[in-house]
Amino acid sequence: MSVIRARCVMNVPAENAAEFEAIARAITDAERASGRKPIAYDYYRNESDGTYVLHEHFGTAEEYIEHANLVDPAILKRLFEISSVASLEICGELSPEVRAIASQWGAVFCTPVATTWTG
Repeated sequence: MSVIRARCVMNVPAENAAEFEAIARAITDAERASGRKPIAYDYYRNESDGTYVLHEHFGTAEEYIEHANLVDPAILKRLFEISSVASLEICGELSPEVRAIASQWGAVFCTPVATTWTG
């Protein structure tokens, strides 16, 4: 299987920005503390419009699934109470389980055509 890459754009009302950023840090701290090594798991704020962009890169579908199961459901619930998904793209050779997880957030799936990834 190929690397799994995800790009998610989140709408966050200005009054929820500080809490959203705190949750983002809690999720990335939990990922770091788990000892797992995702290729990348990063949040960014778009300076133009205040949306947030999440980049996730995992070496395998199994690593993506492990990450999805790592996040505390209460934290994830709160994240989606204070924000909404504007768009979500999941790219790679995707297992049915990855598709099922990502489908709950309205993901668009992209299959590889050409890549330099050799991992």
